[in-house]
Amino acid sequence: MTATTIGQIAATSTPAYWAPAVTLAFLSGAMLLLMGVLRLGFFANFLSHPVISGFITASGLLIAASQLKTLMGVKAEGYNFLELIQALAAKIPNTHGLTLAVGVLTADIIARSGPIAAIAVTAWLAWFFNLAIEWPEASRHGSPGFAAVDFAAVGLGALEGPGGASAAD
Repeated sequence: MTATTIGQIAATSTPAYWAPAVTLAFLSGAMLLLMGVLRLGFFANFLSHPVISGFITASGLLIAASQLKTLMGVKAEGYNFLELIQALAAKIPNTHGLTLAVGVLTADIIARSGPIAAIAVTAWLAWFFNLAIEWPEASRHGSPGFAAVDFAAVGLGALEGPGGASAAD
């Protein structure tokens, strides 16, 4: 949801993107802390089980669908589940076989033995077969330095999400 909201005002992986993302995370945390201090957790009792279950299921489906593009080795974009699935379906002929094979093998190893075994096996396979690993551009130059976020420079109106609801509401 953060990417959808901020993606409308700034390009991904730019300082103009990260400042609102950090601000939104800070505001969310501050609101949760305030609600905890004021003991407002009882409001959750007013949400029905089907509503919570539906939200969790939809979130899981959206996260799983967003990971399929990486598993297939293709670029696909979509702001909702249906757009993403349509984009992925159109890219099926462009699926990178080796990427898909390593992803499926890794998922199988994780299901059987756990993540440490999956990391060890796939790292060994990459070394043994001399597979080229494409590193993201940002990681080639090292980690970004730490800097304070200027919250005043980030307009809260810029964080207005879909449907007109802003993060400050």
